[in-house]
Amino acid sequence: MDSSEFQGFLTSRSSVRAYTPESLSEEDISYILSCAGTAPSAGNLEAWDVVVVTDDGARLELRDAAFEQEHIRQAAAVLVVCANYIRSMSRYGERGILYAVQDATIACTYMMLAAHARQLHSCWTGAFDEEEVRKILGLPQHVRPVALLAVGRGQAPVALTERLPVAEHIHQDAWHGKVREITTMPDYLVTLESAWVIRDAKSLDDAIGIAISEAGKRLNPTAKFVEVEAGMLSCPHCEGELSSAIVVADTGLVGLSLEMRVFRAESQDHAEKIAKSVVGKALRDVPLKLVDVREL
Repeated sequence: MDSSEFQGFLTSRSSVRAYTPESLSEEDISYILSCAGTAPSAGNLEAWDVVVVTDDGARLELRDAAFEQEHIRQAAAVLVVCANYIRSMSRYGERGILYAVQDATIACTYMMLAAHARQLHSCWTGAFDEEEVRKILGLPQHVRPVALLAVGRGQAPVALTERLPVAEHIHQDAWHGKVREITTMPDYLVTLESAWVIRDAKSLDDAIGIAISEAGKRLNPTAKFVEVEAGMLSCPHCEGELSSAIVVADTGLVGLSLEMRVFRAESQDHAEKIAKSVVGKALRDVPLKLVDVREL
């Protein structure tokens, strides 16, 4: 993964507050927790713990403790990430309280990104009654619940979340110092074309619909920000637009147009390389050809 792919990975993550009833596999949960185990911590003391909540009744109670936020009940699992004060205070005294909270938030961030890498959705929830959560889960007094991380499969927002310019957060050398200028690489829109073969096509419209649906299903889990539509050809005689799809002997050949937004690429060539790599991995053995790259 290069820097642009990493930027795209981060940008494509969104908080999701509506989930399907589909459960998580043990492999999903183990992956998320093992990734959290690589998180840095103060003095390498790892002053955090997590309670994995998948029981329906417990998630319902947690929803009530989180002021009836429904996604806490809907999500397949709620990871209650806690700061373990004693583990950190054993070395750092009172300062260890802060370090434990920092350890827990870093670990929770790793869990959130691990869920995203696993093609799952999540929502970091900080609005809840701490004492109620402590009571529901039987947490000891030296353990503080810091976040409820809902994890499951849901519907991600269709648009990017509006965010402040990065420069709004940054101060150079002192609070009232000159605001540091942030140089960012541009985003690009890369257009690719592909050929899709459909067996047992009933009609031209049927072939086009199946091709777009199948391509979308393959792209959706891993290649967000890719738009799929049927390609068009220019008629050399009438200069009008024609569908780039044919059906012969119940077999359809459909030309697809794929538009991918590539974030923070170094150049047009770099954006093309990323788009072909991401789309190619998702579509597997489908031919791809570059049509256009333009800076956004």
